[in-house]
Amino acid sequence: MSLFGVAFTNPFLWFGLLAAGIPFMIHLLTKRTPVNIYFPTIRFLKSAKANQSSLHRIRHLLLLALRTLIVLLVLAAFLKPVFQSGALVAGENRNRRTASILILDTSLSMGHSLSGVSPLSRAKVAANKVLDDLGGEDLANVILAAAQPTVALDEPKSNRYQLTREIEKANPTLEFADIDAAIGMALGQLENLDSYAKEIHFISDFQRTNWASVKFGVIPESVKTVFLSVADERTANTA
Repeated sequence: MSLFGVAFTNPFLWFGLLAAGIPFMIHLLTKRTPVNIYFPTIRFLKSAKANQSSLHRIRHLLLLALRTLIVLLVLAAFLKPVFQSGALVAGENRNRRTASILILDTSLSMGHSLSGVSPLSRAKVAANKVLDDLGGEDLANVILAAAQPTVALDEPKSNRYQLTREIEKANPTLEFADIDAAIGMALGQLENLDSYAKEIHFISDFQRTNWASVKFGVIPESVKTVFLSVADERTANTA
């Protein structure tokens, strides 16, 4: 939920705004009932009483305002506000659709298992989770990174069925992966999707033999990169 360019990451706590009325309730409950005291009709006594009453009222109002402010500040802390840059620009799409390219490493090392489950098996689970987390209007495609990378679809699409099938059919190869070529294919897939937030997900065991010389600098800053490691914990030869 956002308001005046500020997004609240815990909007369900807005009901806490009712707590701002607690100081006012306390003020009413502790308000003293005036007691009529009959003094001689002396002008100076009446004037002194009026001045004391006015000061007493001002002090109570200031205390009420301070207590209410404290409650509002505590509520704001729990709402976790985040200031959004450019959020007030007219026509800006603040809920952009996403175009995600998954680069799935299928090199030789992805088939080696030290714990009974290969990195490629874990990579398939991770890739399917990325697809499951996408919205209905988001686009996606999968690139199988081998010596000659292959792409599942001609272009990113919202239909996940064929992508899931390609992921399940992936097998480890007997060769190194050309990650630079896979990145080039991914950037080509994203090139004309300027109305989408662009992402490249790298899913691999990140062995040095494949990743040490990868040129990540060719990826524009506008493209978000996500690295998902599926390496065995006992594997020492990681990038």
